Amino acid sequence: MEHPEESLLDARDRGHAPCSAKVHIAKGSELEVFNLLASRGIISWFPDEKVFSDDRGQYLSGMFGVIKPGKFTESNLPVLRVIMNLIPVNGIFSVLRGDIQSLPSATGWLPLCLSEGEEITMSQGDMSAAFYLFSIPESWSPYFCFNFKVKGDLLGFSGSDRDKFFRPSCVVLPMGWSSSVGIMQAISREILLSKGLPPLLELKKDGAVPPWFAQVTSASTEARSWWQIYLDNFMSADVGGPPHGFGDVELQERAMKAWSMTGVLTAEDKQVLGSDSITELGVRVDGKNGLLGGSPDRFMRTALATIHHLLNPVWSKKEAQIILGRWVFLLQFRRAAMGALSRSWEVLEKAWPNPREKDILHGELMMLLCLSPLIQMDLTATYDSEVTCSDASETGGAAAVSKGLTWSGRSLVSMKNDLRLLPIKCPILVVSLFNGIGGSFRAYDILGLVPEGRISVEICKHANRVTRTAWPGTMELLDIEKIDHAEVQRWASLWPHVEELHLFAGFPCVHLSSARAFRKNLEGEGSKLFWKLLEVLQWVQQVFSPFCKVKFCIENVASMDESARDEISSQLGICPVKLDPSDSLPYNRPRFAWVSEPIFEMEGLQLWSEKNYFRAYTTSREIDTKQWIRPGWTWEGGPNVKFPTFMKCIKRSAPPPKPAGLTRTDEATQSRWRSDEYRYPPYQYKSAFLLHHASLPPRVLDSSERELLMGFGPGHTLSCMSASEAKKSKRFLEDVRCSLVGDSFSVFSFAIVASSMAQAYAPRMTPDKIAGRLGLASGATVHPSVEVPLTRWLCYGGDVDKPVQDVEIVQHLGLTVNHTGSDVRIISGALLNQKSQAHASVKAMWWQWKQLFTVKWSQTSHINYLEMKMVLNTLLWKSRSITSIRKRWLHLEDSMVCLYILTKGRTSSHLLQPLANRIGAIQLAMGSFLLHAHVGSAENPTDKGSRL
Repeated sequence: MEHPEESLLDARDRGHAPCSAKVHIAKGSELEVFNLLASRGIISWFPDEKVFSDDRGQYLSGMFGVIKPGKFTESNLPVLRVIMNLIPVNGIFSVLRGDIQSLPSATGWLPLCLSEGEEITMSQGDMSAAFYLFSIPESWSPYFCFNFKVKGDLLGFSGSDRDKFFRPSCVVLPMGWSSSVGIMQAISREILLSKGLPPLLELKKDGAVPPWFAQVTSASTEARSWWQIYLDNFMSADVGGPPHGFGDVELQERAMKAWSMTGVLTAEDKQVLGSDSITELGVRVDGKNGLLGGSPDRFMRTALATIHHLLNPVWSKKEAQIILGRWVFLLQFRRAAMGALSRSWEVLEKAWPNPREKDILHGELMMLLCLSPLIQMDLTATYDSEVTCSDASETGGAAAVSKGLTWSGRSLVSMKNDLRLLPIKCPILVVSLFNGIGGSFRAYDILGLVPEGRISVEICKHANRVTRTAWPGTMELLDIEKIDHAEVQRWASLWPHVEELHLFAGFPCVHLSSARAFRKNLEGEGSKLFWKLLEVLQWVQQVFSPFCKVKFCIENVASMDESARDEISSQLGICPVKLDPSDSLPYNRPRFAWVSEPIFEMEGLQLWSEKNYFRAYTTSREIDTKQWIRPGWTWEGGPNVKFPTFMKCIKRSAPPPKPAGLTRTDEATQSRWRSDEYRYPPYQYKSAFLLHHASLPPRVLDSSERELLMGFGPGHTLSCMSASEAKKSKRFLEDVRCSLVGDSFSVFSFAIVASSMAQAYAPRMTPDKIAGRLGLASGATVHPSVEVPLTRWLCYGGDVDKPVQDVEIVQHLGLTVNHTGSDVRIISGALLNQKSQAHASVKAMWWQWKQLFTVKWSQTSHINYLEMKMVLNTLLWKSRSITSIRKRWLHLEDSMVCLYILTKGRTSSHLLQPLANRIGAIQLAMGSFLLHAHVGSAENPTDKGSRL
């Protein structure tokens, strides 16, 4: 766009200030400008009477131009960049997210580790006028009109259009639209992927970081190159040259060719080929020296602005905010220095700080100026094989260091090192209503499939803690009754690329189970949520069916009345299948499943037609008692004895009305029932169902045995409570864990269903193969070809006989730990600005541990202070060795408060600020980088030592 003056057309005010700019187009020149834009295909003339309006009037947007520095026309006039201000219409539209979640960030390079002598070479290219290259459907024209109108005769229209008024309407993807970023990112990725750029080499925010980033030994055969697209900017890079022909230059050439074939214009003057240094959006990558951080120009501008502020006698809050914001951008690459800004934010909360408070702000800014040379990421820093762990109590603290990997740790590393064992990623969104402890998610783990997304709807807080621990990326919703059509539409905007949606729902059986006295079937409390389930299912089909297949499985107890079963079948239009793991496993769990996809017979699976339903009979390998029972205990049930259906564990002071099976039990069984405070129905205490020990009284199955038999990994429900809550009563913890399992379905049975639903992405898995993979650790998965027999150990499918290095587990974790944190309210412990993605949760039993030291506190203090004090003491021990210099340290802690604060690098808590700053100072002095991972308090190896 060329014009002697810059322009401004105000947007119609809809509760927002109109757009503003420093310069304007001269009055009377607007028509000339819009005709120029129309000739370039950016706008079209739209009838004024068809502009979208409501009771507040027409929605009209604004437009202005900004001078492009150093660019002039032949007549020496400035060239303007067109900016559209769509504030009014943005207020009535939901944002289309597109691929916004895939936008890469320079901090995504932080896990990259360079060996001595390795260099990064990079190439880069930009689209030209990207946001004006792609047209939008004509149906959007009424919403994108501008606050300018003209008669048709001035536009050269004839007939009846001569006397009508017309407004300019945007016909291309507008830059000022809230949805433009996500849509533009989706377009950019689609062009490149459809034209041959390798998807496995794409680096994106929501994708996995390639293992070779952390120098994993098994990844040495991978192409050490990658590419990324940020809207209209393409970048490719490689380390040490292209071993398989995919160097940064070739990737760049492929991208430019893809753009050319699509008709995308490129900015030739912005192309970079094979450079060892590149700057983009204020970030500089020094590939020769292995440094990542702010660009020298950005540092210089920030430093000069800081000095100006320090010398300026007039206080400007806005100026201080801008300067601090610029420093925060630079500090994201060296969070250890973030503590320099501990008190500045308090000063900015006041409109007119006093001189002492200004001195605090100025002092911290001066400290940042001095620390400037250290504020960058050293990509040559290597991963340290030594892992440390700490814990604290009100009386003392303890620290430990790893001394090698355990069997479970070797299993994990061996699996991750073998790229052939990686699970299959599939474009499936799994929605689990009445999720419980994630049985539907576990089914896909058993099948070796990784869905693109998971949504959990569950109201029980204990169950949600379990799901959050095993599958931390899951979207968590609490109450199904609060889900509406708009919420389902939001799901579609978050996962626009899924090809299938698999919905699982096991609605409450409170009034359906035969164990319930005076049951009311589908009209009873809890069970009547079936009608809400139908509503949600209808919304899902309406929203998702236009672009992906919707499949579902609705399940409930098989002991329901025939009338209830027939009503459900009538509403769903499906004949149910009855599944029971007792065909193959030593427990009963009969369930009806209404599945939208047909389940066909296969090896180990036969279908028999019964009254208004099909019965699925399975055969599989035998499960040995030693695979699931607690060591030292035995069960004498025999092959024909099956444990009864697991129930909720409810402690009572008196028996419930009409206890199930009471008349079928003897006095000894009833005595055991009374001694256990009526936790389960009386028939579950029969002698055939009891476990025996040489020196302990007989007992029923505990939570660890129940969760293993039901198909969940060892210790799956152990995280159902916070550490403080769990330590109050071990018996209550055990009751909750048993109840959670009692509310779940058999993973063995419903993995068969999930396998039928996902057969487009992997061959159906036989019941025998499913039974042979139930030993996977909670939340873990591996390629479908790998067998993982049931075990009480954490197993990940790797070959434990293969030699692995201790450092490799740290390298793998270095790819997954979160590099951002959150501040914490010290009084309530509530997290501020908590990120949706959970931090890496690890298992302490991956390592063998050696206790380092214990500390007894001489005075009392807040537990968060003591926890962070032990982290500091551990790092002081670590920094005693010269081998710890320029290393990436992994530290485990069970305090989420400390984890979030130290990952962020600073805190507003006056109590914790000095400790956080000292921890940051140690890292800066050592040239090292601290990685944090969370470990459960129950398995923290220093928990016992801290309780002096």
